[in-house]
Amino acid sequence: MTARVDESDAKMRAVTCGGLCALAILVGLLVLVEAGLQAEGNICGERKCGPKEYCRNHDNICQPCRDVCETKSNNYQQTTCDRQCQGMW
Repeated sequence: MTARVDESDAKMRAVTCGGLCALAILVGLLVLVEAGLQAEGNICGERKCGPKEYCRNHDNICQPCRDVCETKSNNYQQTTCDRQCQGMW
């Protein structure tokens, strides 16, 4: 009887972990979609910027995210960094 209980308990744990893992992945994907992350980069005029670039609005030129995300930079722009670089560069 103990062997059956142990085997049944192990199967139940595997099913529960599988379900919880799938739920965690689904929630993670929903968070990424809600945040508006763009793996391919931003559309900039007729161009598409790289994943670590933002679109400079006044001239539609792709620029490195570090220009607007580096807090010690004279060009630091938190809003642009958050929106176009997702704070990750």
